[in-house]
Amino acid sequence: MLAPRVLVTSAIGVALVVSWAGTPRATFAQRPDSVPSPMTLLRRSPSEPSWAATLRFRDAESRYRTNAQWRSAYCQLRAQSEVWLGDQAAALREIGRCWGDWGVGPYTIPPGTCAADAVSLIASAADTARIVMVNERHHVTSDRLLTLELLPILWQKGYRYFAAEAFDSGDSSINTRPYAASGVTGGYVDEPVFGEIVREARRLGYTLVAYEMERGQDAPADGLNSQQLRDRAQARNLNDRVFRADPAAKVLVHAGYAHIKEHADSTWSPMAAYLRELTGIDPVTVDQTMLGEMGDPAKEHPAYRAAQSAGLVGKSPVILVDRGGRPISPTAFDTDLEVLTPRTTYVRGRPLWMALGTRRRAVAVSVPECAARQCIIEARLASDGEDAVPIDRTEARTSSVTLYLPPDQRVKIRVMSTTNEVLRDVDANLQRGQIRGSDPRL
Repeated sequence: MLAPRVLVTSAIGVALVVSWAGTPRATFAQRPDSVPSPMTLLRRSPSEPSWAATLRFRDAESRYRTNAQWRSAYCQLRAQSEVWLGDQAAALREIGRCWGDWGVGPYTIPPGTCAADAVSLIASAADTARIVMVNERHHVTSDRLLTLELLPILWQKGYRYFAAEAFDSGDSSINTRPYAASGVTGGYVDEPVFGEIVREARRLGYTLVAYEMERGQDAPADGLNSQQLRDRAQARNLNDRVFRADPAAKVLVHAGYAHIKEHADSTWSPMAAYLRELTGIDPVTVDQTMLGEMGDPAKEHPAYRAAQSAGLVGKSPVILVDRGGRPISPTAFDTDLEVLTPRTTYVRGRPLWMALGTRRRAVAVSVPECAARQCIIEARLASDGEDAVPIDRTEARTSSVTLYLPPDQRVKIRVMSTTNEVLRDVDANLQRGQIRGSDPRL
């Protein structure tokens, strides 16, 4: 398996992070007098928002950045936490601190290679499949856009279950609320794009399925290591909660990193392979963790940089195909399809993909109270509860901030201090022009 070389731990070895669907469960051996695991920074009281951990990670930088034991774990967790405050650039920059080179030489684009629309190819493959698996890098919010786009397409093809590694099985209301709940549905879910995935899946009528390993499923057995135990438990949960309940089911699975690899090798025993053994169903596996942007383009996979130079990567996800239209696997990651995702374009510090196609528009919001202090800004639909994952969340250090909001809907905007004090609430209707208009550059 090709993966970026890291300083201490493997970036693909997400057993380090386990899952933020609930309380972090990973444990680490350490000396009594050593610096504690950076996982401790994730712990928060029930009254704290998710982004409180982001601020703790930032404040702890000097403590962990030069610590040989924890610096790699810290930069991975720090990168993943930055998405809670909508800072994609910071997340990419942070992960670059612990990811080295890919350990491979230059890549040459084969003659006749073309770029095909990724969504169309996946949709075509889904016609004869019953399981479609898409993965993500947990620190890259834009990796969730592909799943968001696939949801309505696969619904039309008879897919009725949406399963996510990120979901917490303790959320008993996940299939009754129209939205994801902060601090309940899952840690990775507590950001606007994943929140929109949940909203769209519920709107369409999908049954949402949590399948992450739970306490009691991690007891050593059959000589399996912790990674194998986790992936086997994930596969068993998917089988029990989807296919045992509905033998004819079709399911879209959103996972992390190498869990969707087709076969076991010397470094990983993947959930997808375990699930095939249990069900006899061959999944369509779609990787987007290898051929995507990084904070430093020089650290991007050589095949991704070659495709960029050849003009094959545009504004939407693509898959490289040969003259005959057959998909090419530049990294041999052991999935059916390898997606190349676009680099991010920023306007006023916000990524343009936050428009979510045509679902949102950029709106300049006046926040004079933030001119002399750092603020956290959240927007929710007026019809949502206070517990809803916001439709947008960002930071402000000036008197104006750009939010991505749905047109013609009433929204609630909350301005908060970094200690979670509510500074101001705004109930606004975009249609009535109660917020200063959309960004003219879009």
